[in-house]
Amino acid sequence: MLLIGGSAVPPVMISALEDFDIRTIHGWGMTEMSPIGTCTRPIAGASREDRVANAIPQGKRLFGLEMKIVGEDGAAAA
Repeated sequence: MLLIGGSAVPPVMISALEDFDIRTIHGWGMTEMSPIGTCTRPIAGASREDRVANAIPQGKRLFGLEMKIVGEDGAAAA
């Protein structure tokens, strides 16, 4: 299992890692979060195509973590 953080990974890279039986999950975080805020989750029994598609987004927030979107004025935007 390989955890990739940062920018979205191209599907061709995830597919190439699959050729070596390396499963990929994608995460996002900041140092202030120590450090992971979101992460994709492996899908048991998923096809190769579904595993690749699942590893592209940044994932969902981790348990116990609160997140919100704010505007430039600091007020909640969504």
